[in-house]
Amino acid sequence: MTVKELRMYLVNQPQNMVVMFREPGSSLLSPLNEKNFVFLELRGTQDGRNHWSAGKVFSLSERYYLQEKRKKEKETSNDGEQEE
Repeated sequence: MTVKELRMYLVNQPQNMVVMFREPGSSLLSPLNEKNFVFLELRGTQDGRNHWSAGKVFSLSERYYLQEKRKKEKETSNDGEQEE
């Protein structure tokens, strides 16, 4: 997949989708750990356009922790908006 194809693929996906890419040279049989995957995260912007960030390598447990933290922050901010 070329960079252009990758960009088109990501832009056409739902916002906040996370894609896992195996790093070059890692074995298909190697265990899942922080050295095997890079997460690309697609986010929506306020002006309606998508952008994506890449390059941070997460372990699967760190990824889960960050997702849960974001969910709680979002729930907390939504609760605050409803009370006003």
